[in-house]
Amino acid sequence: MVFLLSLVSGLVVLAPVLTNGATLENPGYGAKLSGIGLISGWKCEGGSLTVRLNGGSPISLVYGGPRGDTAGVCGDSNNGFAIAFNWALLGDGTHTAVAYDNGVEFARSVFTVTTLGEEFVRGASGECTIQDFPSAGEDATFEWSQSAQNLVLSRSSGGEDNGSGGEDNGNGGEDNGGLHTLTWLITDTCNDGRRVNFLSQPFCTECCYLRNGSTIRLNLGCPR
Repeated sequence: MVFLLSLVSGLVVLAPVLTNGATLENPGYGAKLSGIGLISGWKCEGGSLTVRLNGGSPISLVYGGPRGDTAGVCGDSNNGFAIAFNWALLGDGTHTAVAYDNGVEFARSVFTVTTLGEEFVRGASGECTIQDFPSAGEDATFEWSQSAQNLVLSRSSGGEDNGSGGEDNGNGGEDNGGLHTLTWLITDTCNDGRRVNFLSQPFCTECCYLRNGSTIRLNLGCPR
């Protein structure tokens, strides 16, 4: 493992440098994590990939996932590795992840976990709205998801209707191969404001042909 020496505010800081065509992207250095997420990254050439958290037992990583963004470096694209993990299992505080290939370390990260005091919260519900997010004049509402053990984006609104109708949201169709939130907008046709429901569910962009942030609009008809 190679480290880069940086001088920050008079302190020498060690920062990881990409070596041998490999990197541990999640958890990233200094990341703040909660809920259920991914341990993931990519490696051009790999054997048996594992990760140890805080020096614990090795956890096997699924290797060979499509990562088109690595083709320029690796010469092919089946270089992704990942495994789902419940960060609450580690408890609150600072933790270390070290990735190995056939027992040889190739990447590491230090990150912070915050929990709700339980390894898996059941039966909770709630939502919150952040004003002027992600930009001025827009609001974003987040709703508790038990399956994700986190708040997920359930709806957003801006000053004007962008008229997208669920089409391209301007991200160019790119996805980062991770888990995202698909928002289903369900409403009636009565135009009387009687019912509008929003549901959200984490999904894998590699498993279906949908852009991250896509909205599917379902017309249920007028309730009688």
